[in-house]
Amino acid sequence: MKAHMVVTRAGAKSEPFNGHPIRLTVGLIVKNEEKTLDKCLSSLKPLLEAVPSELIITDTGSTDRTIEIAQKYTNHIIHFEWCGDFSAARNTGLKEARGEWFLFLDGDEWFEDVSEIAEFFTSGECDQYWTAAYIQRNYSDFGGKTYSDFHACRIFRIHNGIHFENKVHESIPVVAPTKFFKSYVNHFGYLYRNSDVKDTKMDRNFKLLQAQLKEHPDDLKSYCQLCMQEVAQKKYYQAIECAEKVLPIAEQDSPKQWRLLLTLCMIKAYYSLGKYQEAIDTEEQFAARFPQPEIFHLEYLWYAQMAAFQLKQYSKAVDFGDQYLSLYQQYRQHKLDELMLLYGDFEFLGPETEQNVRVMLGWSYFMQNQTDQALESIRQINWSVGFNRKNAFKLIFTIMDRTGEFNLLPELYQKILRLKDPKLKFEFTSYVESVSTEGTKKCEKIVRSFASLKPKAEDDYLVLERIRAAEMDGERQTVVENLNWFRQNETSWNVNFADVIYISMLEQVNIMPYLLQIDTDDVASFASRMQFDHFYYSKTVSDYFDAFSYNNAKGLYWTVALMERAVLSKKRMEDEEGYLKLFESYARQLARYVRMICRPEMFSAQNLPALSRVFRFGYSIGEAFTSLDKGDEIAYLAGLRKSLEEYPIMKEPITLLLNRFMKEQKQQDAKGKEFASLAIQAKKQIEEMIRDGNLAQAGKLTLQLAKLLPKDKDVLRFRKLTHTEPTMREIASCLPQ
Repeated sequence: MKAHMVVTRAGAKSEPFNGHPIRLTVGLIVKNEEKTLDKCLSSLKPLLEAVPSELIITDTGSTDRTIEIAQKYTNHIIHFEWCGDFSAARNTGLKEARGEWFLFLDGDEWFEDVSEIAEFFTSGECDQYWTAAYIQRNYSDFGGKTYSDFHACRIFRIHNGIHFENKVHESIPVVAPTKFFKSYVNHFGYLYRNSDVKDTKMDRNFKLLQAQLKEHPDDLKSYCQLCMQEVAQKKYYQAIECAEKVLPIAEQDSPKQWRLLLTLCMIKAYYSLGKYQEAIDTEEQFAARFPQPEIFHLEYLWYAQMAAFQLKQYSKAVDFGDQYLSLYQQYRQHKLDELMLLYGDFEFLGPETEQNVRVMLGWSYFMQNQTDQALESIRQINWSVGFNRKNAFKLIFTIMDRTGEFNLLPELYQKILRLKDPKLKFEFTSYVESVSTEGTKKCEKIVRSFASLKPKAEDDYLVLERIRAAEMDGERQTVVENLNWFRQNETSWNVNFADVIYISMLEQVNIMPYLLQIDTDDVASFASRMQFDHFYYSKTVSDYFDAFSYNNAKGLYWTVALMERAVLSKKRMEDEEGYLKLFESYARQLARYVRMICRPEMFSAQNLPALSRVFRFGYSIGEAFTSLDKGDEIAYLAGLRKSLEEYPIMKEPITLLLNRFMKEQKQQDAKGKEFASLAIQAKKQIEEMIRDGNLAQAGKLTLQLAKLLPKDKDVLRFRKLTHTEPTMREIASCLPQ
């Protein structure tokens, strides 16, 4: 492939755009793209409206709604019979193009923003260039969190003889100068619904590459594409074999991009196989033979640094890291051949990788006991970049554990505050919170290092750390004063501030002002964090809600959420009565909340199944305790069993209540039998006394028995025989008032 070509413009000079009636033609080839085509074409609409342009779509045999969707955007639709040649399909649209420029993309790609490209054409800047490249962002997960960027040269000035080449991975020869856009298309095309879909597409490309090589056995580009595909399919040994076969040819007089790309495939394959030494050797041998710095070397050096670290060759890891940072500065200053961006899918080229390299430098220094150099690497990090910051945080705390000095924390936190980046602050404080649970001494050092910091403007996390420090020192007044700060100031409430709630409960301070600022959806995470961080969480919650009761919906919801976590985390064997008391309090509060939230008709047999599981549980357990309060033990027992069925997570406390109920019933039955036996004996004694004429003594015993069995027929008969019938005053006292 030639990087520079002599070309002539096509068309008559009388046309307004250098011999063409319009500025831009956008061309697509599609087949069964109904899921993404509308998104693709709608993303192009602002460009097509801003620039005199046309849209040409070539369909290669769609059987879904693709044509219907395409017709909403253009009438220029070409029906092409697929012949196993992507270039042939692309060329149909190119041949009918009327634009001065041609932009092509696929139906499964869509632009995030086209304003930069539109400005390129409307401002006339395009007259300075022959080609332009936008970024194809290739995602490796459906959530769009991980990706690699490929600079795709897909915008060309139309000239005589221009056409697409190659059956697969089709392209047009690049003509310098080239404009590099920051604009990108989102592309999920390398993600597949299942392995069969992936294999089908890969097999198709493989066969097309083989056909291409059969026609053009010296086509280095096709060999490179084949090698890249084998790496993508994790056929690493085949990729190495292919590269070793072709590299001697590519290292002769061919364009340099092919030897650079083949070498990258080898290094990537070796690294992926865990053959770290071979990856390092390949990089070093290539650098010795071709010392001219290239953008590809940044990828080589990243793999080499990581490989050296894996092999515990920390000194080499430092060397590779330093080389990367030096070369990256040259890249940023545009001192490297940027046309090479068009030939590689670069994963480790950007400010994020630069920071990751600095972190690995820090680890490499640390592993050699060079703590000062490790700290210097940390100080050089640009924290505003979204790299893998957790690894950097881990390094910082590892160094502090070794040295026992935590002074780096305030220094770093001040940097973070100056950046005014809420996401970064949350990431850092979250890591600090996770580390603080690893030991009491470490926690205290962390707390005191933060508490000593005096920022220009007050910061909520620092106020929290001062509360913790005061709590450690038993300075209750200071604790309460700082807790009041949260009442009076808005804060970025998140789970890292769970201790504000916990310490407030511990100090028996009303938490409602805080609760009003916290989203209800976050309650569960707050409760979970408090329970995880504090051994006495259950007791603190139980004691707090013995003293405070909330009647509004939000207060009740918090009460229920915190108490449920307390019930589930409390060890019942330590204090079974306390455990059941806590559960009953939780159950009654939940029942109150459910009745507050739901309309009464929702509790009918017909509507109850529509409620969530926890709401059904709240209703049934509330009914159970109401029955207990009324003395209806049968309904209480049925209510407990229904509650257990609705909410199995509460199996332990409900089972304990059921067991206790059954135990009490047995005890009552035993007492009843014993009482019945004693009553029979007492009646026999009274009968004997009456027969013997000892009415006075029989009367005394009858009165005692009447207190226990006032309506018993035998007792009423004895009272008549012994003349101890109830007096009018006694009868009156039994009447309803």
